[in-house]
Amino acid sequence: MDKSTPKALTLPTDPRHVAQGSRRTLGRLLRHDGDDPGQGLPGSFTSPLADDPGLGFTTGDLPRKTGPRMSPRPAIPFILGWEEWVTLPELGLGAIKAKVDTGARTSALHAFYVEPFGPARARKVRFGVHPLPRRNDVAIECTARLVDRREVRSSNGEIEERYVIETPIRIGERQWRIEVTLADRNMMSYRMLLGRQAIPRDGLVKPSASFLQPKLHYRVYEQGRR
Repeated sequence: MDKSTPKALTLPTDPRHVAQGSRRTLGRLLRHDGDDPGQGLPGSFTSPLADDPGLGFTTGDLPRKTGPRMSPRPAIPFILGWEEWVTLPELGLGAIKAKVDTGARTSALHAFYVEPFGPARARKVRFGVHPLPRRNDVAIECTARLVDRREVRSSNGEIEERYVIETPIRIGERQWRIEVTLADRNMMSYRMLLGRQAIPRDGLVKPSASFLQPKLHYRVYEQGRR
């Protein structure tokens, strides 16, 4: 029987090969005596690396890849002109021409009458809107949840108390919820004023441009009357 000194196993120097197994698994593999041809390596091998507790063959010891980080792609800003077409879907207002005014804090929607109703814990308001300027023959009756009643300074400097509702607004392909005060804007050119609180965080206003978002048409109300 040959009692010659067993040959030492030469381990791969590439850490990617070593990281495929744990240190314990590697130690068993190196000390396997070869009795079972279906496991380990054939023959009897010894290696000082298998019994050295100072060597940790773990993926955490592998060198990390370094290099410049990829900066995230900047989001495309949502740009509005000083006037835009808007839709208030829950109110049945398919096309409203709104003035975008960053100088105004709150938004306002024309209502020629306002009637609160419902229990105290779930108050609502019923109100009428003339969506077309200078045309009172087209009237839309709306209902919304009442969220507050606030004092608001109007454009002429007077302070008045208004009902406040919350409703979704859609401009182009974007839709989000806003708070709107109800006021009689019968003498105004725009049935809605969009204040700065209603503008999304990624929204920008270009004062020199108008209707940068898709245009709508008042024909939606004529179709509803047929």
